[in-house]
Amino acid sequence: MGIHYEFNVTSALNFRYRIEVSAGLERPDAMAIRYSEGEHRMYFKKLAGEMCYLSPIDINDFNTYAQWWNDPETVKYLQNNWVITAEKQKESLVCKSKLHHYSIIDNGTNELVGETCFADINTVNRCAEISIIIGNKKYLKKGYGKEALELLIDYGYKSLSLNCIFLKVYEKNKNAIECYKSVGFKQSGMIRQAAYYDQEYDNILIMDILPGEFYT
Repeated sequence: MGIHYEFNVTSALNFRYRIEVSAGLERPDAMAIRYSEGEHRMYFKKLAGEMCYLSPIDINDFNTYAQWWNDPETVKYLQNNWVITAEKQKESLVCKSKLHHYSIIDNGTNELVGETCFADINTVNRCAEISIIIGNKKYLKKGYGKEALELLIDYGYKSLSLNCIFLKVYEKNKNAIECYKSVGFKQSGMIRQAAYYDQEYDNILIMDILPGEFYT
């Protein structure tokens, strides 16, 4: 069974190509290489949607991740109160790349949009905590977060045999809550005054979703 590579140059710094298996099994644009400032990124379409796809994390994105996690606006509701250097972020991505952490990539440009993951998986009870960050601000409020969550949730139910998927969100993070509700999450609990930022306390909401709710 052979592999055929078809290269398609889409811009001076962006190359996309297709892997075709001679047995007839095709995955168009299954892999993408993005060149930027002398470096390259390799993304794989592990889970593909209409606007974006989820790819295993490329460690070479550590500088971009470090910029996101040091941006006060981006991490306002993420309990980020520690120093994150590029080197520390690189070490973090090495660990994340071995787990169910995925880069969110735009289908049209192969540009890094954000990250979504199962932060903690309990295989005995078949439940997991899900998390997401949209670090590339030009993709905010355009539906990328919703689609990325739906891709990962579907994967969690069908491939990881999960039953309950939950998340935690600050009560004042209204945009995120609306996004989660649009996916099908429902509030199942609250941890009162469990977060402190901007010299004020905030409640942390617990939201969850079951397969029967997601696929209806």
